[in-house]
Amino acid sequence: MDFYSSDGFLEVLAKAYYPEDKHSVELVRAGDKVLRLLVLNDRDVIRISTFYDYIVPVSSPSPGECRRSIGYAERVVLGTVSKEEWFAEPREEVTPAPYIDWAQFPDYEAYLAYIKTQHKRLLGDYARRRRRLCENHGVLTFCAHDDGDDVLPLAREWKVRQLIRTGADNYYDDERNSEFLSGLQQRGLLSCSTLRADGRLLAVWVGFVHGEKWSGWVFTYDPDEELKKYSLGHQLLQSMIRHSFEAGHREFDFSIGGEDYKWIYSTHARLLGAVGRQKLSIRLEKRFRSVVRKTVNSSPALRNLERMLRRPNETYV
Repeated sequence: MDFYSSDGFLEVLAKAYYPEDKHSVELVRAGDKVLRLLVLNDRDVIRISTFYDYIVPVSSPSPGECRRSIGYAERVVLGTVSKEEWFAEPREEVTPAPYIDWAQFPDYEAYLAYIKTQHKRLLGDYARRRRRLCENHGVLTFCAHDDGDDVLPLAREWKVRQLIRTGADNYYDDERNSEFLSGLQQRGLLSCSTLRADGRLLAVWVGFVHGEKWSGWVFTYDPDEELKKYSLGHQLLQSMIRHSFEAGHREFDFSIGGEDYKWIYSTHARLLGAVGRQKLSIRLEKRFRSVVRKTVNSSPALRNLERMLRRPNETYV
């Protein structure tokens, strides 16, 4: 069972965000898919939340198990494609969730060779930066599961600075998100991976390992200007990817979103899209927001104006 459909994830979701509501976990039909979802008060079906990246349909539900239906659900896994297939044609109705399929490689050297076919100088460049990082800041230590007291507080501090700097929504404004991560940690379901130099925390990945799949949500690093030249995020990520292969994982999952750094390392992508049909009023509103967003993004002047007018942590479209 996928992590986002597991009892552990859904129970922590209910406790962090809906502590006053009665809840259950049920199989729910949406369009032609059956999903395992959280239901509140025998009425409200939860299908989206900050760290609820995607939903994997139930492959073979038993007859009679699914007694509830909903009209619509987003971020449902509709299939998978190779990285080459993703870039071969435009796909406007789906969002990618890139990942590394380790079954493609007999050994780690084969994976490195795959990366080099697409980015000839990348690995050598990051190796040189890593050597300079060691020379100037001390011995590097990678920890796949770091339970140090400084990890989550610094990850939050760095991520908030990054979100504010880039104009993205600061999801840490909602304290329930921190409560959710703490809830996973208390149950032993959270994995915090780190890179340190002589004990100094440099970069953090906050996520989980479930069903031989390593994934996560919060990926951040020390914003010290003097450290930018070392590509701290890539230094941590390359350590994690090697560890994932050596640990015998089935895949390394970058989760929702097609950021450039994910495509450097990934081999495939899940296709996330909608099932069922939304109400007409919601479809029209989303279409309007999409048109406005494209218009704003196409004009640097409008984009700058939007940033000046936007109140802190507010997103208009």
